[in-house]
Amino acid sequence: MSGLTGRSGPGEPIKGIAPEPGRSVSDSRLMQWLLDGTGQVAVAVSGAGEDCPVRRAVPECAGLDAPPPPEPRMSRCGRRRLAPAPGARRPPRSFGRVEDRAGTWLRFAGVAVGLVAAAAAVVSYEAQWRLVYADKHQAGISYVQAAIPDLGSLVFACFGIAMALHGKRAIRARLLNLLCVGISITMNALAARPGWTGLAVWVMSPVIYALASDTLISVIRAYVIARQKQLR
Repeated sequence: MSGLTGRSGPGEPIKGIAPEPGRSVSDSRLMQWLLDGTGQVAVAVSGAGEDCPVRRAVPECAGLDAPPPPEPRMSRCGRRRLAPAPGARRPPRSFGRVEDRAGTWLRFAGVAVGLVAAAAAVVSYEAQWRLVYADKHQAGISYVQAAIPDLGSLVFACFGIAMALHGKRAIRARLLNLLCVGISITMNALAARPGWTGLAVWVMSPVIYALASDTLISVIRAYVIARQKQLR
């Protein structure tokens, strides 16, 4: 078999192929489409005298219709970031954004627990100071010692939140937080006047703070574990 090779582009006449009166219109259109779609065309002549167009792949024409690759983006530090692959799964949003509703509500809950802690400390401080002053009769020492249970509860609550942010149970920190709150409740109960009404007035605030702080630590731990599972 012998072949003839020619260059042809879209809209140009076909070179190297003689028209035949016996060829149908569909065959001519098919041959025209095959020849216009490639830059290099080889025509082989068989023994029966029929022309058979052969489509070859041209290296310089390959990839002309392919879209250009995405350009790498520049970060604020001047380093190039690789473009995300199509169909790649994006990581979850950072803590506190609009897309992360659980994180937003958890932040509001933390602020609310802080306000409850401040209010409970102010309410229970007077009862604790009265109890200490009635035994020691020293104003300066009574002011300092009356604040120790509330400050200890705040310290252990912060320890519990720090451990919960790493997915830990923080059992020790939570128990010590409840112990400090229990000391404050006992001092308030001893300083309260006799009767259930006086006891409820002085004990109610630290009890609410104990429930709110311990619940906040457990919810923070559950939120962190859920994010770790989502990030795999």
